[in-house]
Amino acid sequence: MRPIIFVGPEERELRRYFTAALSQRAAVLCEADARAFAGLGANCDLFVACDSGPVHLACALGIRTVAIFLKNNFNHWGPPAELARIVYREQGPTLDIVLKAYREELALATRADFPAAGGGEIAAKAISVARG
Repeated sequence: MRPIIFVGPEERELRRYFTAALSQRAAVLCEADARAFAGLGANCDLFVACDSGPVHLACALGIRTVAIFLKNNFNHWGPPAELARIVYREQGPTLDIVLKAYREELALATRADFPAAGGGEIAAKAISVARG
């Protein structure tokens, strides 16, 4: 598996940062077109991101998702438990909490045979773990 970091159009400047920091260990992509983004995300085993449009798109595609919430509104806006794991902490989720959820979900995703693709995301806007 190879991580992919998706950055949004407003985060293009982060692309160079992540590319340099990760030195070929992860692909860094900026895709503004929702259809193209969905196509890329559909090939992921796990998708990790802050509560955003990409989280809901990943869930709609049947991709197992870790959804990071900064506000206690996930009962209203969060994806259903059968599609996603919610990560929330009143003081804000720590990197350790997010990584723990990511590792646990990745272990499950790589053992399960999902009927649809799966996706992964973390950091900037999204880190996705592509099949391969």
